[in-house]
Amino acid sequence: MSNLQLLSVLSLVSAIATFVPAIAQAQLASVSTYTQNVPQEQRGSTEKAIEVTGVRLNSTPQGLELILETVGGLQLPAATPTVDDNNWIAVIPKTRLVLPDGDYRAENPAQGIRLITVSQIDANRVQVQIVGETAAPTAEVVPSQNGLVVTVAPTTTAPTA
Repeated sequence: MSNLQLLSVLSLVSAIATFVPAIAQAQLASVSTYTQNVPQEQRGSTEKAIEVTGVRLNSTPQGLELILETVGGLQLPAATPTVDDNNWIAVIPKTRLVLPDGDYRAENPAQGIRLITVSQIDANRVQVQIVGETAAPTAEVVPSQNGLVVTVAPTTTAPTA
């Protein structure tokens, strides 16, 4: 290899060594800009979940009240319930269950109600499930000053076809 060829190769290697870090830095800057433009819900929420620290059941003339209590009187986000066979289910977003015994469970709390559970289904969602004996109960989710109240009216007869 001649001195001229060697000098050309060294110049080429030097040029590559100079431009590669600059290219890498430009690509990192574009990734950073991209991340800043991605909606918050796609980046992973940094918003802290509201903690449910207590669950109570109260009897009412119509059935039951399931009360989810929070610290500091924080109101829980609204939940949209679904019904599947004998199950009434509501998933409450941006919520974390912090009970001394973990999940909440009440078996046969009232006539027409077989089971009530309140459980953590992932890092920031809590599920309330109410299982009726013969059909799904009628329930309504009502935000309260200190959390959330689910009013429950059991269905005591099987639905007609």
